[in-house]
Amino acid sequence: MKKSALISLFSVICVVLTAQDTDVRELNSEAQVDTRPQFRGTLRTKYEYSFNDNLGRFNVRNARISASGNANSWISYALQIDLNDEGRFQILDADVQLTPIKNLTLRFGQTFLPFIPRHIITPGTMIFANRSLIHKYMSGASRDVGLIANYQFLTDDFPINLSAALFNGAGTNNPRWTDHKGCAFRLMFGSMDNFQTSLRTSYFTDRDQVKNELYAADLCYFNDNFGDGFTFEAEILRGTYRAFDQTLQKLGYNLQVSNVFKTENQLLKYLEPVARWDMMGEINHADISDANRLTVGLNLGFHQVVRRTELRLNYERYFVDKNDVEFYFGPESFAWHDKITLELLLNF
Repeated sequence: MKKSALISLFSVICVVLTAQDTDVRELNSEAQVDTRPQFRGTLRTKYEYSFNDNLGRFNVRNARISASGNANSWISYALQIDLNDEGRFQILDADVQLTPIKNLTLRFGQTFLPFIPRHIITPGTMIFANRSLIHKYMSGASRDVGLIANYQFLTDDFPINLSAALFNGAGTNNPRWTDHKGCAFRLMFGSMDNFQTSLRTSYFTDRDQVKNELYAADLCYFNDNFGDGFTFEAEILRGTYRAFDQTLQKLGYNLQVSNVFKTENQLLKYLEPVARWDMMGEINHADISDANRLTVGLNLGFHQVVRRTELRLNYERYFVDKNDVEFYFGPESFAWHDKITLELLLNF
């Protein structure tokens, strides 16, 4: 990103802040803000069994702890670490959020990018034991270091959100010097209570010097007339990846459905059958479908004092042409093994 663009962005922020000085004073004159930090956590532990070679493993997939709070009525913060992300310690979030005017928020620091639908891959909200293929292999890092702006156009029945991000492009915990800043945009219509759809684009050069150019669209439909909550979600992503003299164009999609049935059982709060079909492949192949996967499962939600406790049973069946998946970590990778997963999720 050129210097003039950065100066222009900084100038716009300064104009907004100074123009809204009266509004900020009015916000600060409200009732005293609660500045006590709020602590949250997510723990995911699971057992996986591979049918291809009869191997199994126990694994702590995530052990996340977060803290958030307010500095005053228009400045807040968020911190999040993962003590055990498949054996690794990671700093995930470290950002300050500004709300200089109503409906406008600015996040500054290391935080979640607007390109990826957050609820699809966040451990505490996703409904499958493993992420979709497009988010695991195609969409790049979900977090980075930079500046994100979001503005919500409020309407009575159909909210509209516009998000834009400027970031390093090297992923988390890597504040590199670069003259090729990444950028991302997302225009979202509706809400998760009924119908939501969005258009997204992102461009960045990652830590491996691969130039990523991504375009995506998604939709979510919710209906509580069947059971206690039927949800259908669809997502399609197209990416161009340039490294050295090689250019790859890939396409992927994700379709998933779920339905919640509440129970009268004293132990179980609900049953949630889930199903997903996802695919990815290179566009320049005659058959772009290099890897397909069917995932079916059942989530058991328990009555809890904490936020959420859920036991998940997933079965994954892969349909893979091993000659076409060299780019995705090799044809013999465990990524392509049919497997069953038993996972326990606890949000506290």
